[in-house]
Amino acid sequence: MMLHRRLLHKSLRALFDSRVCATTRVEILDWLLSPKDCSNAFSYHACCALFGLDSEVIRDRVLERYRRRDPR
Repeated sequence: MMLHRRLLHKSLRALFDSRVCATTRVEILDWLLSPKDCSNAFSYHACCALFGLDSEVIRDRVLERYRRRDPR
């Protein structure tokens, strides 16, 4: 469970970290946009479900913030 929490937290923070390369950000976005029926134990949806979080609400808020970010 600690690994799931760390993956979720670290991935969402890295998405907005200007020091993170574009390739890594694309990988995080792919993970975030993965299908809900993905059977991977470490999928974005599985990580959210473990903590009782609504993955779609969080994803929508994160993507909205990502679209508005300052690219500098």
